[in-house]
Amino acid sequence: MRKLLRLMLRIYIKMAISDEAKVEAVLFTAGRPLTLEEISKLTGISKKKAEEAIEVVERNLKERSYALELDIINGMYTIRLKPEIVDIARKASLKPFLSRSIMRTLTIIAFYQPVLSTDLAQRRGSLVYSHLKLLEKLGFVSHKMDGKKKSYETTPYFYRFFGIPEDPQILKEKLSSYL
Repeated sequence: MRKLLRLMLRIYIKMAISDEAKVEAVLFTAGRPLTLEEISKLTGISKKKAEEAIEVVERNLKERSYALELDIINGMYTIRLKPEIVDIARKASLKPFLSRSIMRTLTIIAFYQPVLSTDLAQRRGSLVYSHLKLLEKLGFVSHKMDGKKKSYETTPYFYRFFGIPEDPQILKEKLSSYL
């Protein structure tokens, strides 16, 4: 009888939590952008229902939140701080979003762009290739083929995310102290 009651309680709790709440919780706590498939798997709801829930979460965040927004990066979803509030919240941050090493790679790309992956590897070592993969997945950099080599540069999303004006001179001034 007790097992049956526990099972019924678990079922009730799962039913009582809305799809929107599940999606919002997963996106908020993931710490990285998630694909629709990952959201579906983590929440236990279908892709179609997850997509519908994402739309509701986005609408709700726009209506009620002053600090958070839903963002779509290369077909992946994340809840993040709005760029205009990042500096205030950064003071309370315990763990950086990107490691110091990855941030250094991103800084070099932003300063010297466009920059060949082979040049980055000479400066930063072979770990740079995993950095580039992550930075591209997050939407901070993109590449173009320069013959057989990849040339990397920052994206408009990079500027928006970090709250930097899309002016190359201002960017170089801000980054020069980090190089």
